[in-house]
Amino acid sequence: MPTIATPQVAVEAMQLNQRLRTLPDRVVADQTLAELQQQITSLEETTREIERKTEQAIQSGAIFTELQESELDWEALNKQVKSLSEILITHATALENEVQSLRIEESLWSATSEQIKTQESPAELSELTGKALADISAASTSAEERRSRIVALQQSVAKQGVIISTETERVKKAKAESQRSLLVPDRPPLWKVQFQPEQGISPLLRSSFVEDVARLKTFISAKATVLLGIAFLTLGVLGFFLRLRRAPQTETSESNLKKRTLMLQRPIALALLVFVLAMMLLFFDAPNVVLALVYLIGLVPVLRLLKPHLTKTTQRMLVALIVSVLIWHLIKLIHFPIWIKRDLIAVFNLVVVGSFGWWLRQAYRDNLNRQRGLTLTLVATAAAIVLLVLAFFANLSGYVGLSNLLTLGTLTSSYRAVSLYTVFAVGSLLISLIPTKTTQPLSSAGTDHDRLTRRLTFALGVTLFFVWLHTALKLFAVLEPLLAAIRTALNYQIEVGSASFKVSNIGSFIFVLIVGYLIASVTRALLGEVILPRLKLEYGLPNAIATITHYVVLVMVFFLAIAAAGVELSKFTILTGAIGVGLGFGLQNVVNNFVSGLILLFERPVRIGDFLEIGGATGQVSKIGVRSSTLHAIDGSDLIIPNATLISERVTNWTLSSTRRQIFLNIPVAYGNDPTEVRDLLRNTVSAHPDVLKVPNPKAFFLGFGDSALNFEVRFWAARPQVVLDLKSEVALSIAAALTKAGMKVPMPQRALHITRSDLDASAAASTKDEVEIETEA
Repeated sequence: MPTIATPQVAVEAMQLNQRLRTLPDRVVADQTLAELQQQITSLEETTREIERKTEQAIQSGAIFTELQESELDWEALNKQVKSLSEILITHATALENEVQSLRIEESLWSATSEQIKTQESPAELSELTGKALADISAASTSAEERRSRIVALQQSVAKQGVIISTETERVKKAKAESQRSLLVPDRPPLWKVQFQPEQGISPLLRSSFVEDVARLKTFISAKATVLLGIAFLTLGVLGFFLRLRRAPQTETSESNLKKRTLMLQRPIALALLVFVLAMMLLFFDAPNVVLALVYLIGLVPVLRLLKPHLTKTTQRMLVALIVSVLIWHLIKLIHFPIWIKRDLIAVFNLVVVGSFGWWLRQAYRDNLNRQRGLTLTLVATAAAIVLLVLAFFANLSGYVGLSNLLTLGTLTSSYRAVSLYTVFAVGSLLISLIPTKTTQPLSSAGTDHDRLTRRLTFALGVTLFFVWLHTALKLFAVLEPLLAAIRTALNYQIEVGSASFKVSNIGSFIFVLIVGYLIASVTRALLGEVILPRLKLEYGLPNAIATITHYVVLVMVFFLAIAAAGVELSKFTILTGAIGVGLGFGLQNVVNNFVSGLILLFERPVRIGDFLEIGGATGQVSKIGVRSSTLHAIDGSDLIIPNATLISERVTNWTLSSTRRQIFLNIPVAYGNDPTEVRDLLRNTVSAHPDVLKVPNPKAFFLGFGDSALNFEVRFWAARPQVVLDLKSEVALSIAAALTKAGMKVPMPQRALHITRSDLDASAAASTKDEVEIETEA
């Protein structure tokens, strides 16, 4: 047994004393234990209260929506139990470590004490070892006592956890049973329900208020970190839009400019819209009081951002929808007696159906006057009215659970659809305002920006639609059965001969391909139109990088889809060999064009936006694809040219090194004019045209004497090939006007034929004319 050396006893005793004095700081304190005990006591009381209410609800045949609220209460308690368990485990582990350490110290000092007694050391050392052993014993007793208290608290928490787990399963079973029996009457018909004063309404209201406040506190406590992040996100978005409002306006269409101005005048509404959207992620376990508060906050962004863009009728429908949702959640929050609540819900359904039916009729007439007919908004409103009518008759006939489910699902899903549509409208406008820097000097830049806008808008719309669809299915309590049915269908085994595969493999393959293609397309658009053009790269390089990245992502997506389908990549080599055989026979041209396309992307002899002349066709390159490239000709047609043709044949690229193009114009002037004056007039006239480049300077040359005119040539430069024909025509007209104004004529080509007497035939000797001059027009 190791001992402490006699000279070190005093030092070790002092260090031991210091460690024991800091022991309370390293283990759980009495105050902490008291607070934990108080929390567990409160948990036990809350558990008993919710257990009592759950028992009453199940015994009285609670409807589906009430059981959902009860399930959320038990889930909140379960999270509280898990949190307390983790805290107690941490404290118990620390205490266990300290107890083991004290036992080791006690053994060490006991052996040292025996050694000192044997060696007949000074009495002071015996006193030190004795005091150290006494201190260790006291510390061990204290730690053991605290550990016992922690164990007792752990047992209490574990007991509550068992109760919570049991009640949660019980509520889930009751909810499943309620869902299966939605088409079974769970209450007497409304006309048979009579006044049943069980207790006053005021105590119920007070009880309802207390419960809702408690649920709100529990939710805030459980989601404190997430809520704090959402708050910072909202403030950050507010700062971003305030800064964007002060930023200079970019070039955009007049309609987008008006929308941008109108939108940026409401930065608070935009920030609150982001807040509502972020809070929707927490709706799956949020109590009704939280939903009501979020919907109340959502009034501001929806009304401020969406209302100005609607007609008067749809504005009324929007306001009525928001008010209806708030009233519905108010009815659900307040614990009225069931006979009062059913009457309120019936009246509420009638008012909502009547109001929206009237406005739907007006909106349909307005659309007919505008020759628009049915729209998605009108169809959705009509479907909502039908569901609310069904909810009214369900309540009237005693199907209260079905009535509440239909009303809740219809109103809440409609409100979320409006909120998500507001997000889509704002997001689409922001996407259209994305500043793009493109090195393309041609009209394809606008087309590419439009393509980027369409892709991002489509991706945003699809994402928001699936978010709404998920929440709507969950609100109508059909999400879980639908997912179960989908899982069953996906697990269906298909056997073809000796091969077998599941439907889920095919679905996974197709899903990964679709999502991967969307990601690759958006990535290509962002790289080619937003990110890379802002870097100092050579002309055409951003498109090359974006295109190659697009192909690489597609290849990765294909292999991911193969893996998702359950195909082992090691067995994929057989398919690769088959593809190799196919390449050797029937796909030679395809591979040739594909490799040529890669050469075009890497060497960039031809780039998107270049102006080419090939095989007698002239036009602008609008696309470089995997197999072929597209040339937009001057006459408006699109020529599909294989990539191999652009590599192997002669191609004139007018914009490879520069977009400038030199224009030649031949000008004949009649004899009798001063060539110097004509040259200066031509040069000055060309230089005066605003579209003619000043550098290099326009030049005029006197080429010599022609048969019937003085020949001049004008050379000047156009900024880009697309304007050559128009600029050549305008300059020629300007020169013609300048020559006419200066009195200089452009002669007609003439020839003079002289016939002499000696050349006449003998048959013309009788002619008295000595010379005949015949001027013929060439």
